[in-house]
Amino acid sequence: MIRFIRTEQGEYQELLDIRNKVLRIPLGLNIWDDDLSDEDKCHHLVFFDELGKIVGGLQIKKINESVYQIRQMAVLSEYQRQGIGGALIRAAEEFIKQEGGIQVLIEAREYAIPFYSRHGYEVTGNRYFKITLPHFKMVKNI
Repeated sequence: MIRFIRTEQGEYQELLDIRNKVLRIPLGLNIWDDDLSDEDKCHHLVFFDELGKIVGGLQIKKINESVYQIRQMAVLSEYQRQGIGGALIRAAEEFIKQEGGIQVLIEAREYAIPFYSRHGYEVTGNRYFKITLPHFKMVKNI
């Protein structure tokens, strides 16, 4: 099941724990050191397993009236390669379309480019480093 959660819900802490485990700890970083002050301005989409446990999620940030950004995509390693990431992307794109968005941006870690490419995203611009890893901007018109 996929649904939105709010930052004031307890489930949000679960999502932060997943993001920390998947996106920060492997780099020797801690999400609690990040500036999370704009999190309440984003939409948080999460995927629940059959037992109701959050196993992945992403963030949607509105850039302007027609452009949105998908950020902080994380799926627990034991649930990866089961279609959860793709389901989250499709649900996020559907929401963005309903909101009037026509373009989606992603700052993809270099190793994630094949995943996003399979979902129709194209690399734009040059490689750059963010949180110690090479990234590329990717875009998709929806």
